[in-house]
Amino acid sequence: IYYRYGKLFWVTAGIVMFSRVYIGVHYPSDVISGCIIGTLYGLVLVKTWDYFKKKGSSGEYMEN
Repeated sequence: IYYRYGKLFWVTAGIVMFSRVYIGVHYPSDVISGCIIGTLYGLVLVKTWDYFKKKGSSGEYMEN
């Protein structure tokens, strides 16, 4: 959605991930598994959004 800010979001997420492990709040496995789950969840939401966006109100696909 925000293609211009994609790199900024990933860098911010990386800094937060590192800081969580560095200050001892989470184990590295917690942070990595959270990253994987969050990424998969985001991909599913985007794919679902695209599916329903392409699908017309009549139940058939709309052609652009």
